[in-house]
Amino acid sequence: MAQLTPSPNRVPSRNGVGIVFALVFAVLSLLAVYAIRIASIQSGVSDKMELITTINAFIEYPMPLRTTYTGFAPLDKGLSFLVAAFMNGASGWDMGFFVFLIYFLISFFAIVVTWAVESCRERNRGALTRFTYIYALFYQTVGGAIIIPIYYLAYLYDTSNNSYWTKPRRLPLNYAKAILPAVIIGYLIPTILIFLPYTAPNMWTTQAMVALWQPCPWFVDALISVFSKLASSTPQKPQKGQSTDLSYLSRLHGIYGISLIVTTLAHYLLLLIIFFSPNPQHRFQHMFLHPTTHSATIQMSMVQGMHAIFQADFWIIFGASLVWAFLAVYDLKRLGLADVSLWTAAAWIVVGTVVNGPGSVVTAVWWWREDKLAEAEEGKGKEI
Repeated sequence: MAQLTPSPNRVPSRNGVGIVFALVFAVLSLLAVYAIRIASIQSGVSDKMELITTINAFIEYPMPLRTTYTGFAPLDKGLSFLVAAFMNGASGWDMGFFVFLIYFLISFFAIVVTWAVESCRERNRGALTRFTYIYALFYQTVGGAIIIPIYYLAYLYDTSNNSYWTKPRRLPLNYAKAILPAVIIGYLIPTILIFLPYTAPNMWTTQAMVALWQPCPWFVDALISVFSKLASSTPQKPQKGQSTDLSYLSRLHGIYGISLIVTTLAHYLLLLIIFFSPNPQHRFQHMFLHPTTHSATIQMSMVQGMHAIFQADFWIIFGASLVWAFLAVYDLKRLGLADVSLWTAAAWIVVGTVVNGPGSVVTAVWWWREDKLAEAEEGKGKEI
């Protein structure tokens, strides 16, 4: 049975455990600096990217690089660089990279959803994790694997203060209503648009869709703001037997439910491709492991080099996110709100990642966390 959260001066401290989590996130971020920035220089990818964006054409395939998207030259220059990177996967030149990129971006939907929920939570007003658009600016330009562990460090800092756990944890109902349409329209739909087949020559439309995807995190934030204002004029009565304070919970269940369905379905489709596709580029090793582990080529091609960078991005982002999920379990046990073995929780996270995918595991843990906190709040009539 859920127990009441202790008063601020009696909340158990993380002590050395918090330092361990901080070190893990810091090491992952530093590892990403090497894997994404330094290794790209050593492999020659950086030089090739500079050449592509100088001559405005891909060097290994006869296709021009689109350079006009908004009409604002400085912005178009930055978008062209990002498009040059993403098109190595989105083009389908390597079908393993193509499938991998779809899976990566769809799985990332779970991170977008969870961050959106936390940014709207009442007790995160003024917290470092509130300002998701700032992290988005850097993870879309510097690299997700570098910045996302830093967000988790910020979460670790925000939640280290005992008073954090006694502040109101609910979401205003208008924000709970706004999140689902915002993440679908702002992130999921633009992601799908990248991979649709288009008839325009030189993949002109695909390049435009890749450029459109880049500001997706800001689309989500902007749409939450707009939709929350629209929803505030249509208040919803709480369900029978449910307190007004917890009336937002059914909305969160819907949000987490859609995230779970989307990310789990993507994982199952990936497994079907891995096990049944005759294309050797669809093997797990080719899609998820560094090219040097399954290729005898000494000098990587541009496509292989970018594939390796995206692979590092994937493994570090979701590695850090699964550690974050485990931190959530640890905190609930520490607060006395969940009677669960940490070893069992770790095993379930690992097994769940293999069976259902990392995106679904992050979603499932956050859904479970939400219900555990709500049980304590509802059962004791006190804010958590």
